[in-house]
Amino acid sequence: MIVLSCTVTTNDSSSSIDGAGLILNSNSGIILASTYNELSNGSKAVSPSLNIPRGSLQAGATVMGVVTGEAEGDHFFFEQELVIEDC
Repeated sequence: MIVLSCTVTTNDSSSSIDGAGLILNSNSGIILASTYNELSNGSKAVSPSLNIPRGSLQAGATVMGVVTGEAEGDHFFFEQELVIEDC
């Protein structure tokens, strides 16, 4: 099982998160899984997560984890290269 999760929080107490999601890409750029949650009332913190079968990915494989979303009308996008590890 591959697990990808994060917590997105606001730095400004007057702002709110309108949506957040995760994308997991293979090292060749193929989307392996994604999720996105829109929040009708906004939130100060959101914790999206993905749980997917490992498939052909083995320990040591490189993937790209992406966090995307919207807060107060502005979009955000962060990415990080990750290595699959056995737990």
